[in-house]
Amino acid sequence: MSAVAPAPTLTFTASPTTVTPGSASTLTWSATNVTTCIASGDWSGSKATGGSQSTGALSTVKTYTYTLRCIAPGGDITRSVTVSVSSVALAPTLTFTASPTTVTPGGASTLTWSSTNVTTCIASGDWSGSKATGGSQSTGALFSSKTYSLTCTGAGGSVNRSVTINVGTVTPAPTLIFTASPTTVSSGGSSMLNWSATNVTTCIASGDWTGSKALSGSQSTGVLTTVKTYTYTLRCIAAGGDIIRSVIVNVTPVVPVAPSIGTITADDCTIMVAGESECDTKVRWNAPGYINPKVYQGGKPLVFDLAVSPPGGYPTKMKFNTRTFRLYDNSIFGVVPGTDTSYTANIYCGPGLEMNTSGVCVMSTVGVTPLPANIDIIVEPSIIRSGDTTRVRVKVETSSPATCTHYGIQNSPGILTHDGSPSSQDWNLTTRPLMSTQIIKVKCVLDGLGIESEKEERINVIPNFEET
Repeated sequence: MSAVAPAPTLTFTASPTTVTPGSASTLTWSATNVTTCIASGDWSGSKATGGSQSTGALSTVKTYTYTLRCIAPGGDITRSVTVSVSSVALAPTLTFTASPTTVTPGGASTLTWSSTNVTTCIASGDWSGSKATGGSQSTGALFSSKTYSLTCTGAGGSVNRSVTINVGTVTPAPTLIFTASPTTVSSGGSSMLNWSATNVTTCIASGDWTGSKALSGSQSTGVLTTVKTYTYTLRCIAAGGDIIRSVIVNVTPVVPVAPSIGTITADDCTIMVAGESECDTKVRWNAPGYINPKVYQGGKPLVFDLAVSPPGGYPTKMKFNTRTFRLYDNSIFGVVPGTDTSYTANIYCGPGLEMNTSGVCVMSTVGVTPLPANIDIIVEPSIIRSGDTTRVRVKVETSSPATCTHYGIQNSPGILTHDGSPSSQDWNLTTRPLMSTQIIKVKCVLDGLGIESEKEERINVIPNFEET
């Protein structure tokens, strides 16, 4: 079965479609799935499958007809446009807008205008000077309301339009984060209140604490002995409206318990990537009878008030100086004779790596030869017309620092520096205008090792078609 030829398409327009004697119109067309196009009527000759062309000055008062027929395997297609020459001067038109019409201080708006039957446009008001008969322009940063006027003149007279842009004020909404940790303590314990507010002027405490407070900070509740629920409220005042938050701390009786016995362990882990200093581990513990169990990693709190680790262990990142995990009870080691509540896990470096004095896994220098840099060149598009430019993406993958040089992309060779981390780095480049087919090359040398690799890519350049 033979393939069905795709249907041809042809868009053909004239702008403007009415002119005064001695003026011109621009013909614009675009065709797909065709092989050639032929002009007839008030123009003639073979045409490209897409382009634009002026009618030239039209002096005779009449209607000119321009026809374009494009030939294709899927069937020919024909379109016509007309341009009328009028002896009567046409009235000018002007559309003038601003977007947006209201901005915050320091914001900008875009002025956009278009006109017909005019030859000149003059700006006035809060802008000035001669302007094109159509276009757009930013106002730049605005800090007060502005009015922009535009007057355009043609053979048929003048037309004026104005737009006003208002500058308003925005009062930011206040925010307040207020927490207590922990929210439940035994009699004789304490909790830490933490808060942070924005877009406010002052904060006032009430409930079980009082007084003026800073806009952000932390404060201990102090020792809480009465078995009850304490309520702490913080109200922050702002121009955008006050905001109030409350937290509660429950105080429970002290329950006598047997001496604490706890165990804690952590998984060893291996760093597989050069330049990394941490890896994933899981901590497991069991603290039966602890009053307020706490897990510390490297001397800093990790988990509070959880007597048994989650199923599978508690995930965390581990560095060489945070390998030691400790289990506390009310900030006191829960130790009985013969029971140790600390554990130090091991960190290993993967194949080809070794740990330096800073606890970072780096490429091993003993008996390991680094691989050459892997180079990839992507050209989009890879086929261009003479005189055009194209985009080149260079991707280099290596675990060692490298210096790369590109050739043929620009007028002179360029340098790309790869620091070895992350292992893959990209550069997006644009070629110089190319007049003929070009071979581009990227060559990389591992710094201090002399190990080389290179990659070439071809950019095909085709000549431009000439219109007749």
